[in-house]
Amino acid sequence: MTVSQTGFSTFEAQNIRLALDQIYVLNLTLQVGTVNQRITVEAAPAQVETTSMELGATLKSNTVVDLPLNGRNWVQLQATLPSNNSDTCNASFTFYGCPDRPNVVAPPVILNPRTGTAGTPPNVVGNVYFSPASFVAQSPGMLGNSGRNFFHGPGINNFDFALFKDTRVTESKMLELRFEFFNLFNHTQFNPVEQVNGVIGDANAPNFGAVLGALSSRVIQLGAKFSF
Repeated sequence: MTVSQTGFSTFEAQNIRLALDQIYVLNLTLQVGTVNQRITVEAAPAQVETTSMELGATLKSNTVVDLPLNGRNWVQLQATLPSNNSDTCNASFTFYGCPDRPNVVAPPVILNPRTGTAGTPPNVVGNVYFSPASFVAQSPGMLGNSGRNFFHGPGINNFDFALFKDTRVTESKMLELRFEFFNLFNHTQFNPVEQVNGVIGDANAPNFGAVLGALSSRVIQLGAKFSF
């Protein structure tokens, strides 16, 4: 007699003799069989550079910050930051915001944007708020010595004025007249923000220091409101 089951050893009983009209009971136990498992590990061979001894890697901002300086000047390490060696302001730098700061070589000279000019003919730039001659571009990959917010852009000189007149028509009804002035004296409000036609802050731009636009001029509006 042979008994088999998946996962168990085969049981085999031999020499069983039965007489006529005999009942034979065989109690058997199947043993757990041996489990065979094969694991195959494959990997591509490492590519070894045999033509050059140079090693390349990408440095991130935190890599430079976490370096043990041992008394060294961290500004000198800025040359190791990934960049395209551009001397223009690149807003894609998220760690320093805009690391391309120019060097200040003279105190900033504030001009009247209505009449201020810079440059020499034929490359004269008008509507200049400050003289670009006070700045020079820094070396690529380095921070210039101009600090953040060390002088201010064009100021705001604005006055608003309004007249209100309430007239009661009945006990529960009232008419309100409004006469409003915004920028009452119509002062020119030069825009200080470069992204919306303001003062150009890119030291590499040909119109560096110029004002491209102004805020709204005087606005007068008349309104009425009836309450009931």
